[in-house]
Amino acid sequence: MQATPDTVELIRRLSSDPPDPTAISELFILFYERLILKLKNQHLTTDEDEIREVAFQSIERFAEYPQRFDPQKKTLIGYLVMDATGDLRNRVNRRGYKKKWMTLVEDWSTHGNKVSEKSSDFDMDAIELYLSKLRKLMPNDTDFEVAKLMEMGIRSTEEFVRILKIEHISAREQRLIVKRNKDRICKHLQRSGWESIKKKIREYYL
Repeated sequence: MQATPDTVELIRRLSSDPPDPTAISELFILFYERLILKLKNQHLTTDEDEIREVAFQSIERFAEYPQRFDPQKKTLIGYLVMDATGDLRNRVNRRGYKKKWMTLVEDWSTHGNKVSEKSSDFDMDAIELYLSKLRKLMPNDTDFEVAKLMEMGIRSTEEFVRILKIEHISAREQRLIVKRNKDRICKHLQRSGWESIKKKIREYYL
């Protein structure tokens, strides 16, 4: 279903230079509560405050980059729901990633069936050391974030796309760029002796 003529006109006003401030207000009036309702119906277990925050950010993001929306392919509310749903999913994933960092060094706390007698805070100490060593090898902020996801075994392209800020290009181009960056970083880590560094950290904390 295509966007209505009124929506197309609204997008034109948002895309003007400078953007029409009344168009931004109209955008929120027309779509904010509608978007919240649709998200609540689709994500019944998600906190309403989080849904409202995501809905606001999604509309705000659209207002900043209206050219990313193709009115020939879908309605604007459909686009906003898709965008906000992706944001909600990423939030859930990021909460899970924090747990992954803890399990990343879980095996360092045991040796066979014997639990280490080190401080209960050692996991966080190990992670901080782990990240500081990785950071030295990856001084570029974006490369560092990509490397962290790779270390956690994250396979979802969406998170890499977000970090690389390539949401505006086609899915095929996204996959190619993500793969290119992951391959480059992987080779850099191999040449830098990253596996040996990790081994020393594990041995220190066992």
